Amino acid sequence: MAEGEWTNEIESILLDFRKLMIMKCDLKLCIYQIKKRKAEEGASGRYLRSFEEVLGKYTDDHCGEQYLLLDLDRRNEKAKTLFSWRAGSNGRIRHPRFRSFPGNGRGENKK
Repeated sequence: MAEGEWTNEIESILLDFRKLMIMKCDLKLCIYQIKKRKAEEGASGRYLRSFEEVLGKYTDDHCGEQYLLLDLDRRNEKAKTLFSWRAGSNGRIRHPRFRSFPGNGRGENKK
């Protein structure tokens, strides 16, 4: 299941993310963009914290579901970052933390 938002307003992006949260499927992809200027001002980290906060408040079962966040820059094909988080086998969410994939264009590789 995938949702995409081409505006760079966090509330519009989170609205699409919430649509993914209520769908029951193994893999969920949210595609969005942050303007370069906003990314340089640290918006990328704030956006990730917003996704984690929204997900952490969701009380439905997420057993084994994987979330992918793809941050695109339509002006620069190399400027993209993919983040991932997977729910545990019990389906409960406790302090979700998205991690960047190795080799991302902008993201840091966190372990």
